[in-house]
Amino acid sequence: MTFKQKPLILALVILVLIVVVAAIVLTFGRKSVEQKSGTGSEQSSQSPINPSDQDLTTEEASSPIPLVSNLPSGVSASAIGAVEGKSGKANVIAVSDGKTFSLVLEAKLADSPQGQFYTAWLSKSTDDKNPFKLGKLQKDKSSYSISFNQDGDFSSYKIAIVTLETNDDNNAEVKILEGAI
Repeated sequence: MTFKQKPLILALVILVLIVVVAAIVLTFGRKSVEQKSGTGSEQSSQSPINPSDQDLTTEEASSPIPLVSNLPSGVSASAIGAVEGKSGKANVIAVSDGKTFSLVLEAKLADSPQGQFYTAWLSKSTDDKNPFKLGKLQKDKSSYSISFNQDGDFSSYKIAIVTLETNDDNNAEVKILEGAI
C-alpha cells in the first residue's frame, strides 16, 4: 500500500461509518416499529429515554433494535442487550480492514448515578478476565455513545461490553450490557 492510498482507505472507512451511523440514527428516530407475530401484527412504541427516568421498563429493554442489513465485507452491525438483572440495549457498528479498526456504539441506558459513568470494552470471550478498554461513553439527549478508531487487528475480539464504573482504571466493574459483535 502506498502512502497516497492509506488516507484514501481511511477516508472510505470513515465515510462508511458515517452512512451506517446515519441509518441507525434514522432508525432510532422512529416512533414505532411494526413487529410480526404468529397471530398478526402488533405495534411496539419505542420512545427515547427521558433524562428523569432512572430505569428502562422491561418492555423497552427487551424490544429489538432494528439494524441495517446487507453490509459490505469488513462491516458488522450488532445489537447487544442487558445482562441478567440490568436494563438497556445498544447498537454496535464495527469496521475493519485488518489494519485499522473503527467502532461506534450507541446505547439506550438509564442515567448513570452521580460519581459513576459508563465504559465500553471489547472482549475475546464472555469469560475473558482482561477486556480491552475502549473508553467512557458520552451522554447526549437520549443516549450514550462512543466512537473508537485505532490501527491494529481486532479480529480476535468477539464481545462488546458496557459497564458502570466508579474508578477510571483498566478494571471492568459492573456489567450492564454484553453481546457478540
